[in-house]
Amino acid sequence: MLSAVIGHGTGKSAALPRPAAGKTGTTQDYRDAWFIGYTADLVAGIWLGNDDNAPMNRVTGGSLPAQTWRRFMLTATQAMPVRPLPSGPPPPAGMLAAAPPRSGGGFFDNFFRLFGPR
Repeated sequence: MLSAVIGHGTGKSAALPRPAAGKTGTTQDYRDAWFIGYTADLVAGIWLGNDDNAPMNRVTGGSLPAQTWRRFMLTATQAMPVRPLPSGPPPPAGMLAAAPPRSGGGFFDNFFRLFGPR
């Protein structure tokens, strides 16, 4: 169901070139907007709002938060293989295998390359 949010719903602007799913959200009077999404390997959320609780200029979860999530995820997952989303309940905690270290730049290197000062 959450895949349809990106495929056909309010989160279309979060679409990636890999399977992904997520949920948009907007509070009354546009005071908060968010997008929470995931791929087979990574979960991330973006929240936007004003520190003084003032309304934003009609920002919805499917607009700037979804677009920001997409930009982040494109960089964060670029060295990861494309995998289908998991189905069914997760395995018990004792059954999870440790992920091997990834090469190609660390998380913060990629994050600051994408979102750092220009």
